[in-house]
Amino acid sequence: MSKKTEIAAQFITLVHEKQFDQAAALLAENAVMTVPEVGTIEGSGAVAGALRMASEGGKGFDRVSWPAPIENEDGTVTLAGKAPGGLLGIVAKLLKKQVSVSVSCAFADDDKISKLDVVTS
Repeated sequence: MSKKTEIAAQFITLVHEKQFDQAAALLAENAVMTVPEVGTIEGSGAVAGALRMASEGGKGFDRVSWPAPIENEDGTVTLAGKAPGGLLGIVAKLLKKQVSVSVSCAFADDDKISKLDVVTS
């Protein structure tokens, strides 16, 4: 596993375990997270806060089953998971299909996560 995939795996594990302050430490200070349903969130503290609020509302990444991250040729790392519970789980049941979540992570020169692009389908 490359250093970037290890960092991405550690980040998602910390979020899954609701250790948001520790997860924020893996983000660049000016990290940006884009979520289609929410918009753009800027700054490591704001990203961690948004993940915490989503988790408290039953819509967080902690509700997702995450396999090992995959490093792409462009240097980004993709985390792709399936949401079994929370709002995504309800939507999945109504649509009678599995809802998936994909997070693409880009990295700064210091190996901190600089960008998180979230896509649900």
